[in-house]
Amino acid sequence: MSLSGGKQKSSSSTTMLTPQEQESYYNRALQNIGSSLPQDVYAAPEQQTLTGGDYTKLQDDMFTGFTAGLDHSKAQDLENFNNSAGSKGIWSSGLALKGEQDINEGYNPAYAAAGADATQATMGAKQNELAQGNQMSMTNAALLDASKWKKADFLSNLWTAGKGSNSQSSGSSWNAKIEVPPPG
Repeated sequence: MSLSGGKQKSSSSTTMLTPQEQESYYNRALQNIGSSLPQDVYAAPEQQTLTGGDYTKLQDDMFTGFTAGLDHSKAQDLENFNNSAGSKGIWSSGLALKGEQDINEGYNPAYAAAGADATQATMGAKQNELAQGNQMSMTNAALLDASKWKKADFLSNLWTAGKGSNSQSSGSSWNAKIEVPPPG
């Protein structure tokens, strides 16, 4: 083979690809490119919540926190009353029972307010988590829908990146246009 002097002959012919040939090239490209293609499925992350969705436990814990000071004050008041009633000798009388009931009833409005505050805080946390979960679901749905077309878009862009002609050349390159249906 001599590389000096003389011209090399080059012949090129162009023919249109049939739909079967286009499909054949497409399938072959998928097999050859395979692992370098973008993933076609979007893996949606799990939503992380404050309590894992256990709002009853959250409300119970909040109520316990809101009433811790009340429990301590109530216990202190009952102990002081019992010491006073015992030192006056009226511990076993109906007056002692009535005194304990009065102390307990005096704390009832504070316990009711603490329960309402715990419920309100729990419902606020639940509403916030549900709103965030809804936004996350909408984002994940959009990303999942978009990811379904990654392989087709990748190959379509790859194959139409040349001249965009719908032909096969016997020369050094070939291009095939692939029609990709729109999502949805």
